[in-house]
Amino acid sequence: MFPKILPRHHNLRGAVFYVFTTGGRTVHTDPHIVAAWDEQLCDPVLARPDKTGLRALVDRMDAPRVLRAIEVKAGHVYHVPIAAHRDDGLLGDDQWRQLAYEVVGRLGLSGCRWIAVHHGPSRAGNDHIHLIVQLVGDNGKLARLSYDKTKIRAWAREVEERLDLVRTGPDGTGARPLSRAEHDRARTTGIEPQRRTLERLVRAAAGAAHSAEQFVATLHDQDVTVHPRIHAGRVVGYSVALHPDLVHDDAPALELSGSQLARDLSLARLQARWADDYTSDHPDHWTTSRPVYHGGAARWRTGHRRVQEALRELSHLHPNDRSAWHAAIDQAADFAAMLSVQVDPTDTHGLREPLRAAATDLAAAARLSRPNTRSPAGRPHPIVLPTLLAATRLLARTHAPELAVALLVIAAFAALVLALADRQRYDRKPGQSGAHLRTAAARLAPYQPRTEPARPSTTTARQPKAPTSAPSVGERPPIYRPPTQVPRGRTR
Repeated sequence: MFPKILPRHHNLRGAVFYVFTTGGRTVHTDPHIVAAWDEQLCDPVLARPDKTGLRALVDRMDAPRVLRAIEVKAGHVYHVPIAAHRDDGLLGDDQWRQLAYEVVGRLGLSGCRWIAVHHGPSRAGNDHIHLIVQLVGDNGKLARLSYDKTKIRAWAREVEERLDLVRTGPDGTGARPLSRAEHDRARTTGIEPQRRTLERLVRAAAGAAHSAEQFVATLHDQDVTVHPRIHAGRVVGYSVALHPDLVHDDAPALELSGSQLARDLSLARLQARWADDYTSDHPDHWTTSRPVYHGGAARWRTGHRRVQEALRELSHLHPNDRSAWHAAIDQAADFAAMLSVQVDPTDTHGLREPLRAAATDLAAAARLSRPNTRSPAGRPHPIVLPTLLAATRLLARTHAPELAVALLVIAAFAALVLALADRQRYDRKPGQSGAHLRTAAARLAPYQPRTEPARPSTTTARQPKAPTSAPSVGERPPIYRPPTQVPRGRTR
């Protein structure tokens, strides 16, 4: 879908007459109303008004503003052409009618007077409608258009998913969209596209490495080929490709640069992670070597304990320290990517898809929450959950887990993500990180451990109060409250 919000203006008559103009420089052949605030306007006769009918239509739409003599400096006419990709063909009046009502509701314009006029194919062959809204409602109040671009872009993505239309734009999180061929191939074969597989593998390796050498070694062990791009004796970029044996979607192996996977996987962003590695641009550090792997179950149990400790660390973050919460989201996204990669080879109980989806949501939340400025040292965020970072690096160097041990780690991580989604009070507006955090928490909620309800006591004697301790997995840590300031000096 191609929604395009035009600048607001005052010429309602000109906009309405334009969308019903045929011939001349336009390609309009049969403009007609498919949806409106008054359903009677969709009648076959009223839907194709003549000039007299158009003047009457303009008067009806503008009546709430004119009767109250309201002047809107920014403009009271809201005009949005909405087009489908030419490869999707003609959607038809019924489909466009439903979509028009959806977008009006999503933008909060249901109390206004509006029409949606279907034009058919444009010069580029895109079937489209024009949505025209008079922004002064019947109650005399001006409609609010806060975050309208974000809302309508999110609506367009939902429509593309629901109706299986061509994906026409990025999702706003920094992840690179799939091409039409990649999307169709994934739908036909049921196999994850190579672009998404590479993004998870690269993100997991980046989160577990503290140098370029470790990054390359981890990818090499996952059968991912890394090709550094060298200029004047220094590495200025890199590209990755899956080993041919891992390509199962009947397509040639793709070789993509880090920035083609996601904006935060470019070489510059990775070098910001490795601020202590001053030789990350040296070609010798991009040679492949296999990392040393150790035993499985015992190290995964250690990782489980460290994730539990990270949940306790999360409870100590100050609620007003926005940078710290951003850093915690970043670290959770790295751990989720690593966990989804490690569980893949042993998945026999349907763990793969929810973990992959949660990792994708957390990565989107991390990209949206990352501030534009970096610290003087070049590191985008400080490490606020050191035990979670240790768990990420530990499990990345460990063999694939057994199912029982993997479920323990997933349960502990689910509790951490739920706490992160509950406590992170910033960026909760549409298109920001909060929505992706809550979605990731909902995906992992089935794996969160349930605490046993307390059984009623059979005695009447009062039991001593248990001492306060750190929360266990499945429990939410206490809310941070700053100490009460005691006033000095005399008080009345």
